[in-house]
Amino acid sequence: MTAAGAAAGSVASRASYIVANATGGLAALVRARRGAWTDRLVPAWRRYAALAVVAAAAVVAAKPDQSYATDLAQKCQYEQLWWDMRSYAVTQFPTADENSFAEAINAFAKREADIMGSAAPAAPS
Repeated sequence: MTAAGAAAGSVASRASYIVANATGGLAALVRARRGAWTDRLVPAWRRYAALAVVAAAAVVAAKPDQSYATDLAQKCQYEQLWWDMRSYAVTQFPTADENSFAEAINAFAKREADIMGSAAPAAPS
């Protein structure tokens, strides 16, 4: 066997070792290298990964449930307004006169203002 063939075999065996232990990811690569500095790197890497996961979970949990409920209620109100406007456009608009059209548009605008007003934060006193 030539030196190139032995090196290719060594690389292939190292690659198959890493792939076989892919659940360890970086740990498998570190075990393949076997060095004193790498023995210290793996525990530090895991600690930083754990801290990153905890920090990400804290960011996700930061949004209060009440804010989510308000957003959901506003979304439902907008969706209902959209469907009402679509129904008006399909069923009543083709035969509407100028006055009934103006009344409908004003009613839709008022509903939208009410939705926006309910989502607006309270003014500071």
